[in-house]
Amino acid sequence: MQSELIKMLSLTGGGYRGLYTAQVIRALELHFKSQIRNHCDCIAGTSIGGIIALGLAVGKSSEQIIDAFKSNKQKIFAPKPWYHSWLYSSKYDNTGLKNTVKSILGDFSDKTMQALKEYSGIDLLITTVQMDTGKTVLINTIEEEFKQWKLIDVALATSAAPTFFPAYTRNKIRYLDGGVSCNMPDILAAQTYSKMRGITLSELNILSIGTCYLSDGYCSASKIDDDAGGARWALNLEYFIDAQTPLVLKQCEAMFKKHRYFRIDSELDFELKLDNISQAAEDHLIEKARIATSQQNIASQTALLQFMQP
Repeated sequence: MQSELIKMLSLTGGGYRGLYTAQVIRALELHFKSQIRNHCDCIAGTSIGGIIALGLAVGKSSEQIIDAFKSNKQKIFAPKPWYHSWLYSSKYDNTGLKNTVKSILGDFSDKTMQALKEYSGIDLLITTVQMDTGKTVLINTIEEEFKQWKLIDVALATSAAPTFFPAYTRNKIRYLDGGVSCNMPDILAAQTYSKMRGITLSELNILSIGTCYLSDGYCSASKIDDDAGGARWALNLEYFIDAQTPLVLKQCEAMFKKHRYFRIDSELDFELKLDNISQAAEDHLIEKARIATSQQNIASQTALLQFMQP
């Protein structure tokens, strides 16, 4: 019965903190001596999690994805010239991000979601938000309306984080980062996939990987004035992203049994901005991933062990 479970990998958004996600995957692959994509029937992702999902599906190793992040971080988060006011335009353009995605996806950048499904055999569910309607969309490999999306379009639509990057336009429709409404895609992906494939939620085994979150004592909103304006809140976008996680996690724990759902994430005791690419931040994320995937922390996790079994 357990071997028949359908396995879904769900990856959270979080800017450069996605390095943690990739490091966790790398550690699991080394521990179990198997590439994680070989265990996935479906991969869901938001923002950087969506980009990692696409990279895994096209066959890139977690190590290659990590190297792409590290070697391109200065280009992804390259400040605009001084005459561009951050108050009136995005902090970064998406040129560096686009080139990094292309380096990860390679020849698949301009191929379609349908081609990806045919190549990998894995279903993809990637979140984005239609800017002009506010509608949350799951770009996927199943529904006809999304099969002809090019992978580069999917990657840039899911990662167009407000204030950081410009909205992404495809066929005259503007898209925003999926983290605006669904940074942790576990429930939305599970329910949507269940409906699309005609399966029950009890048939899913979900491995969810986060991007670290601030502990209660270091909540970024604690230092914001009661009557703070838009600019002050815009500097603390992490608050809105992190605030989603505890609620979604409680819902997942209530909806799925422990032997069918496991989340790997780590608590931060200091504020780590989504675009913090310093060596100190990088080292901290890597260390957090190491601790989270230590033998002590994963040895008795039934859902994880079941997910990574052949």
